[in-house]
Amino acid sequence: MPVTVVARWVAGEGHGDTIEKLLADITERSLAEPGCLAYSGYRAAGSDLEFVLIEEYADAGALERHQASDHYRDLVLGEVVPLLAERHVGRYTALRAA
Repeated sequence: MPVTVVARWVAGEGHGDTIEKLLADITERSLAEPGCLAYSGYRAAGSDLEFVLIEEYADAGALERHQASDHYRDLVLGEVVPLLAERHVGRYTALRAA
């Protein structure tokens, strides 16, 4: 069953542009992963600091492989997370009609 991740990042003051650049690299590498169906990053209109990521994976295993990847560890955990004031991540499955 596909898994969707919605992440909200709020950059620390002065780090919005750096996070935007890192997010471009993260997006490219994530989309190349087997099992990554979609990966999009958005910067909030009217805010230099707020970002939303919407990611879709073929299944929970694909998400686990993404989170175990070198680029997730190095770029997300190693470079982005230290620049964030807030980080919220939710995992979702689509509702199906009965």
